[in-house]
Amino acid sequence: MHQSRYSGSPDTVMSGSGRGPTDDGRIKPDILAPGGYIRSCRAQEAQDTSGSSWTQQWYMEYTGTSMATPNAAGAAVLVREYLTEIALRPSPQGALVKALLVLGAEDIGSRNIPNNNEGWGRINLENSLAPSGNR
Repeated sequence: MHQSRYSGSPDTVMSGSGRGPTDDGRIKPDILAPGGYIRSCRAQEAQDTSGSSWTQQWYMEYTGTSMATPNAAGAAVLVREYLTEIALRPSPQGALVKALLVLGAEDIGSRNIPNNNEGWGRINLENSLAPSGNR
């Protein structure tokens, strides 16, 4: 699964985010995950904070796929946990996890999704795990 990141505004894809199509014509990204101006933990030994827009002893703010990827991975883990614990599917396939994330993705305002700018949209776990049917 390929994810892209959006900027400080949740309805804007960052200019440096990867876009599709792939060489064989597939739509990419699949979904969007927050990756702009994310504050997270940092290792005490971390010396190079030059790419950070804000730092404290234990935290830093950073932008990029290094921040979007953990968000997307965390969402995938929560979907998988839901499938194993609530839906009682002991070994859900990765394709099922991806499908639930894609089906729950929220359009950020582009037309004609899926498209090569936002894929199927921004990750929305509520839509993925408890769809309302009003979409």
